[in-house]
Amino acid sequence: MYKDMHIHLENCGYHKKALLQIVKQACSMAIDEIGIVEHTHRFNEFKPLYRDVLALGGPMSEFYLNKQTISISAYLGFIEEMKKEQWPIKINYGLEICYFPQFEEFLYEQMHNYPFDFYIGSVHHIDNAAFDLKGISEAYLWSVISSDEIYNKYYRLVEALLRFGQFEVVGHIDTIKLFNYYPTYDLKPTYEKLAKLAKRQLMIVENNSGAHYRYHHKDIGINQEFLRELIKQQVKIHTASDAHYPRDVGKYVDELSELTDKDFT
Repeated sequence: MYKDMHIHLENCGYHKKALLQIVKQACSMAIDEIGIVEHTHRFNEFKPLYRDVLALGGPMSEFYLNKQTISISAYLGFIEEMKKEQWPIKINYGLEICYFPQFEEFLYEQMHNYPFDFYIGSVHHIDNAAFDLKGISEAYLWSVISSDEIYNKYYRLVEALLRFGQFEVVGHIDTIKLFNYYPTYDLKPTYEKLAKLAKRQLMIVENNSGAHYRYHHKDIGINQEFLRELIKQQVKIHTASDAHYPRDVGKYVDELSELTDKDFT
């Protein structure tokens, strides 16, 4: 039996039929526990979090303005109704939060306003520009700044996220690799440092297959060298598909589970 702790509803809608589709797919993949989450960029209440992203202008700000269209009350109401239902698997309901160090106070206040089961903290931005938007991010980051600088900034943000200590889970911790750009320096010291910090902070790290099937990266989940350090430090690891459609629920979760259980000694 497996877990898929990162599944989005944004393309399905907030109604029972959508969740039934997700649960049906999860059961077909022998998954007995799932985590439903939504991005904060969907919700009007989190618009202040994207102030500096919107200030960049152009396609980057347009992307977020088009996404941020509803109140979080719609999501919370859906969760309240779904918790009254009986389901054949365990369902956890959470929120995936874009981490920006300049907004830690805002995040702390918001996170104490809502009754979610768990929070995923994810780094999606470098210098306030999203690094994972095909056809958009290149003009703001990948064609402008060296890979060395992008990787250095990314992992410093991951470190800050871990030190913030308010999230239960770190989302897709090494997804910066998704476009197959790499630094010229050795990442092993970075992996060792972050693994030790995750253990000290009692954080769960997500082994997420999204970059593999959505961006065609060769790694099914976390880079093996990084995964080795996490396992060495006995960091708790969640498997996740990062599904945005029911058909992707559980994708590669069995392979992720095998890798997570691997003996690297």
